[in-house]
Amino acid sequence: MASQPVSPTNPTCKFTKHDGKTCRRSIADGESLCWQHARTWRRSWRSLTRNQTLGFLGVMIGIVLSIIIGVPSLYFSYVNWRGLSGFLQIYNVVPVNGQNVLVAGKPVSMTVLLEQKGSQPLQAESSLEELALVDARPSHPEQEPRTKFREVWRGVRDQDIASGRVGDKIGIGNKVGKTVTISNPSKQAVSGVLNGSWRMYLFVEAAWKDSNGNPGLLDVCFWRPTPSSPELTANVAWMSCD
Repeated sequence: MASQPVSPTNPTCKFTKHDGKTCRRSIADGESLCWQHARTWRRSWRSLTRNQTLGFLGVMIGIVLSIIIGVPSLYFSYVNWRGLSGFLQIYNVVPVNGQNVLVAGKPVSMTVLLEQKGSQPLQAESSLEELALVDARPSHPEQEPRTKFREVWRGVRDQDIASGRVGDKIGIGNKVGKTVTISNPSKQAVSGVLNGSWRMYLFVEAAWKDSNGNPGLLDVCFWRPTPSSPELTANVAWMSCD
């Protein structure tokens, strides 16, 4: 009896996720990890199958453009600016000198810059930012810490509304910055960020009113690609959670 032909099996990523399951994303022949779990950009590129290459090139072009213009907002989630005479968007995220080295037990800080856009000044009301190191192995690892962050944000927002707090008036094109800090990163978290199994996340919420009294809201979540060394540098295109 003639033997039946055997269909070739496409290789898949060998990365073991937090739930003990193996990542099944397709990879190129000769590679062991997919583009998401590879440790370097070179390995990410080599792991791509032919069908994945075009999409990956699109991501790379977006990253290069965001670095060139200094505005990583191409990747940010949500801002309800339609119909508003002024609104806020993320301008940049910059490591703080002296607190830009990722070491267990040492504070690491980022300055989050918001830029006012539009044709008229706006009246800031509330904002909240958080920097967090999160185990990236589960599916959608940002969901739990982001949900908790939003709960805290709602409390801050309710207090500001109850007290009648009014923030600063922000002129056209002006930028405002806030520094967020992880005070005491654990050894496990630091090691994980450096080997790609953990990620550094940034969550931001902001509310304002434009010159006509219309409310605006910024709701963003993004993560920093795996650093090549413990020293965190500027001009890095953070990736959207959504």
